[in-house]
Amino acid sequence: MPSFSQIDWLSTFKVTFARGLASTVVLAIATAAGYLKFERELLYAWPFLAVFVVTIAHFITKGVGYVLSIGINDALLKLTIATALFFFSLLIACGDPIVYIVNRLAPRLLNITNFKLFNFVPLLIVYKQPSF
Repeated sequence: MPSFSQIDWLSTFKVTFARGLASTVVLAIATAAGYLKFERELLYAWPFLAVFVVTIAHFITKGVGYVLSIGINDALLKLTIATALFFFSLLIACGDPIVYIVNRLAPRLLNITNFKLFNFVPLLIVYKQPSF
Protein backbone atom coordinates (compact mmCIF):
# COMPACT_ATOMS: atom_id res chain seq x y z
CA MET A 1 0.00 0.00 0.00
CA PRO A 2 1.38 3.42 -0.94
CA SER A 3 2.29 5.77 1.86
CA PHE A 4 0.34 8.82 2.97
CA SER A 5 2.85 11.15 1.28
CA GLN A 6 2.17 9.59 -2.13
CA ILE A 7 -1.45 10.78 -2.19
CA ASP A 8 -2.18 13.35 -4.88
CA TRP A 9 -4.41 15.55 -2.73
CA LEU A 10 -5.47 17.95 -5.48
CA SER A 11 -6.66 15.11 -7.73
CA THR A 12 -8.32 13.36 -4.78
CA PHE A 13 -10.24 16.52 -3.89
CA LYS A 14 -11.16 17.14 -7.55
CA VAL A 15 -12.58 13.64 -7.89
CA THR A 16 -14.44 13.94 -4.59
CA PHE A 17 -15.85 17.33 -5.61
CA ALA A 18 -16.92 15.96 -9.01
CA ARG A 19 -18.59 12.98 -7.33
CA GLY A 20 -20.30 15.34 -4.86
CA LEU A 21 -21.47 17.62 -7.66
CA ALA A 22 -22.82 14.71 -9.69
CA SER A 23 -24.53 13.21 -6.65
CA THR A 24 -26.11 16.61 -6.02
CA VAL A 25 -27.74 16.41 -9.45
CA VAL A 26 -29.07 12.92 -8.67
CA LEU A 27 -30.25 13.94 -5.19
CA ALA A 28 -31.92 17.09 -6.56
CA ILE A 29 -33.82 15.04 -9.14
CA ALA A 30 -34.87 12.52 -6.48
CA THR A 31 -35.96 15.37 -4.20
CA ALA A 32 -37.94 17.08 -6.96
CA ALA A 33 -39.64 13.78 -7.79
CA GLY A 34 -40.63 13.40 -4.13
CA TYR A 35 -38.52 10.32 -3.37
CA LEU A 36 -36.21 12.13 -0.95
CA LYS A 37 -36.52 15.13 1.31
CA PHE A 38 -33.46 17.38 1.35
CA GLU A 39 -33.21 21.02 2.28
CA ARG A 40 -32.34 23.21 -0.68
CA GLU A 41 -29.40 24.79 1.13
CA LEU A 42 -27.90 21.38 1.85
CA LEU A 43 -28.15 20.46 -1.83
CA TYR A 44 -26.35 23.67 -2.79
CA ALA A 45 -23.60 23.09 -0.26
CA TRP A 46 -23.22 19.33 -0.75
CA PRO A 47 -20.43 19.36 -3.40
CA PHE A 48 -18.28 21.49 -1.09
CA LEU A 49 -19.25 19.60 2.05
CA ALA A 50 -18.57 16.29 0.33
CA VAL A 51 -14.90 17.13 -0.03
CA PHE A 52 -14.49 17.71 3.69
CA VAL A 53 -17.16 15.52 5.28
CA VAL A 54 -16.43 12.43 3.21
CA THR A 55 -12.65 12.79 3.49
CA ILE A 56 -12.75 13.24 7.27
CA ALA A 57 -15.34 10.48 7.74
CA HIS A 58 -13.25 8.13 5.61
CA PHE A 59 -10.10 8.59 7.66
CA ILE A 60 -11.96 8.45 10.99
CA THR A 61 -13.73 5.22 10.09
CA LYS A 62 -10.51 3.71 8.73
CA GLY A 63 -8.70 4.68 11.94
CA VAL A 64 -11.41 3.24 14.16
CA GLY A 65 -11.51 0.16 11.94
CA TYR A 66 -7.78 -0.29 12.43
CA VAL A 67 -8.17 -0.02 16.19
CA LEU A 68 -10.95 -2.60 16.09
CA SER A 69 -8.84 -4.95 14.01
CA ILE A 70 -6.12 -5.12 16.66
CA GLY A 71 -8.32 -6.80 19.20
CA ILE A 72 -11.13 -4.60 20.42
CA ASN A 73 -14.34 -6.52 19.82
CA ASP A 74 -17.38 -4.28 20.05
CA ALA A 75 -20.13 -5.42 17.69
CA LEU A 76 -22.23 -2.25 18.09
CA LEU A 77 -19.27 -0.03 17.18
CA LYS A 78 -18.48 -2.18 14.14
CA LEU A 79 -22.12 -1.99 13.03
CA THR A 80 -22.12 1.79 13.50
CA ILE A 81 -18.98 2.18 11.37
CA ALA A 82 -20.36 -0.09 8.66
CA THR A 83 -23.62 1.87 8.62
CA ALA A 84 -21.77 5.20 8.38
CA LEU A 85 -19.63 3.94 5.50
CA PHE A 86 -22.73 2.61 3.73
CA PHE A 87 -24.52 5.95 4.16
CA PHE A 88 -21.60 8.01 2.84
CA SER A 89 -21.07 5.55 0.01
CA LEU A 90 -24.68 5.92 -1.11
CA LEU A 91 -24.60 9.70 -0.90
CA ILE A 92 -21.47 9.94 -3.02
CA ALA A 93 -21.70 6.94 -5.35
CA CYS A 94 -25.16 7.80 -6.70
CA GLY A 95 -23.50 10.35 -8.99
CA ASP A 96 -20.74 8.06 -10.25
CA PRO A 97 -22.36 7.31 -13.64
CA ILE A 98 -22.29 11.04 -14.44
CA VAL A 99 -18.64 11.31 -13.37
CA TYR A 100 -17.86 8.19 -15.40
CA ILE A 101 -19.26 9.82 -18.55
CA VAL A 102 -17.39 13.08 -17.87
CA ASN A 103 -14.18 11.14 -17.26
CA ARG A 104 -14.65 9.25 -20.55
CA LEU A 105 -15.26 12.47 -22.49
CA ALA A 106 -12.49 14.50 -20.83
CA PRO A 107 -9.99 12.17 -19.12
CA ARG A 108 -7.51 14.95 -18.29
CA LEU A 109 -10.12 16.89 -16.34
CA LEU A 110 -10.17 14.59 -13.30
CA ASN A 111 -6.75 12.96 -13.72
CA ILE A 112 -7.97 9.52 -12.69
CA THR A 113 -7.50 6.31 -14.61
CA ASN A 114 -9.73 3.25 -14.46
CA PHE A 115 -12.77 5.06 -13.05
CA LYS A 116 -15.61 2.57 -12.89
CA LEU A 117 -19.27 3.20 -13.62
CA PHE A 118 -20.13 2.69 -9.95
CA ASN A 119 -17.52 2.96 -7.17
CA PHE A 120 -19.17 1.98 -3.94
CA VAL A 121 -16.63 3.65 -1.67
CA PRO A 122 -17.01 7.04 -0.01
CA LEU A 123 -13.55 8.29 -0.99
CA LEU A 124 -11.42 7.49 -4.02
CA ILE A 125 -7.80 8.26 -3.20
CA VAL A 126 -5.65 9.25 -6.17
CA TYR A 127 -1.95 8.50 -5.83
CA LYS A 128 0.89 10.37 -7.51
CA GLN A 129 2.29 8.78 -10.63
CA PRO A 130 5.76 7.35 -10.03
CA SER A 131 8.46 9.25 -11.86
CA PHE A 132 11.18 7.19 -13.46
